[in-house]
Amino acid sequence: MSADHVVGISLDGVTATAVWRTRATGPWQVVAVPCDGTPRGVVQAFAVIATQLENVVFVHVSLMRPLADARVLDFPPMARSTLEAVLERDWARHVIGLWATPHTASVRRMQSGQWRSAFAPTETLEAIAHAAAAHGWRDVTVCTGDDAIAAATTAERDDPPGAPRVAMVCDGDGPTDCVLLRGGDPVAGRRFLRPTSDADVAACVRESMGDHARGATVVVIGSPSRSGDVVRALAQAGHRARAMDIGLANDASAGAIMAVVGALGAPVLELRAPAARAALGRRHSRVTAWLLGAAALALVIAFVIERTALRVAVTSVRAARADIAAPVQRAMVTRSDVLNAIDLASTLAQREANASRTAVVMAAIATALPPGTALTTLSVSGDSVTIEGEGARTAAVYGALRALPEVEQVRLASPLRQERLSGDAAIERFSFSARVHRVPATGGVTR
Repeated sequence: MSADHVVGISLDGVTATAVWRTRATGPWQVVAVPCDGTPRGVVQAFAVIATQLENVVFVHVSLMRPLADARVLDFPPMARSTLEAVLERDWARHVIGLWATPHTASVRRMQSGQWRSAFAPTETLEAIAHAAAAHGWRDVTVCTGDDAIAAATTAERDDPPGAPRVAMVCDGDGPTDCVLLRGGDPVAGRRFLRPTSDADVAACVRESMGDHARGATVVVIGSPSRSGDVVRALAQAGHRARAMDIGLANDASAGAIMAVVGALGAPVLELRAPAARAALGRRHSRVTAWLLGAAALALVIAFVIERTALRVAVTSVRAARADIAAPVQRAMVTRSDVLNAIDLASTLAQREANASRTAVVMAAIATALPPGTALTTLSVSGDSVTIEGEGARTAAVYGALRALPEVEQVRLASPLRQERLSGDAAIERFSFSARVHRVPATGGVTR
């Protein structure tokens, strides 16, 4: 934004003052025109101002007291448009207007939960909008003097966040307006009555602003020489104060100072005529509709892309499945064969574990008997073994049977009987019983 395209205009109900400059650091050009703030007066004043300007792009209009006013109001949370409608319907309860005509209200929710509200005559706002359109001024902002001061001083603030600040406008005759800021929001403002002494200014900062101004930095804007006097007087009264040079001469009027202040910052709370507000609402509705349409189009495009990617992925999966179908079929056949072989091996292992061991047991018993022993009976029934015979040493037979791993629980089935043969040779007849030693099953083959 180049400075030669920016114009600041202030209206106080008596005079319309316009300022502009052709270079970013050049001197301010000032023109003052009588203007009572009525629609006709605004149109005539803007027509005179327009003859002095060229290539105007941005116009900032500051409405000073009593033409416009601002308040901090306590209302519950609600839609901004709803509260504006309520205030416009009952505006006289909140401000004392210059004329008893309908007023337009603009509101903004503050950090403290309260509402910052601005009021101005509707016909004045409409006249400003029509005059600006007639002269081809494309971008026009309108705000109260309090909001213009807040925007100009907040842009260069160096206090801690949330610290209070008092901004004061001072022309060659002394202070004219004073605004208390908290967190960048104007919370209270007043206009001084002339003449104003330095003691009156100090008392205003100390008393009129109440507890809010304790510890606040005071910024004095306007006439360099008179601002310096006010800063010194405030410092002597124990306040932190400094001057803000805006490039105007010592004899600049309060209207010129307010016009420059309006051109230096962008206000947070703007005043708009009902027609301009409706046009802005329609533009916002169109933008919202375009955004919704763009979002819907983006969703459709994303859905099409996702479906296309899914279709390509499904085609790739099908092709891969076709490629591996034959190897997988062969692997399935091989797996089936392996499982059948495992089942067969498991069955054989179980049958081997449960198979009868009669022949093995009988052979082991026959070969384990000591020499000179004869068997008369050797029978195996289930896991029961019966061993009968004769020999010279029954004890040796018993020991041999006990040592066999194939049988267990060896005991005499009947008492020993001794007989004598020819030549006085003795022979013993025995009868033993035992059980076949069962080998535990191995559980088959694991798959």
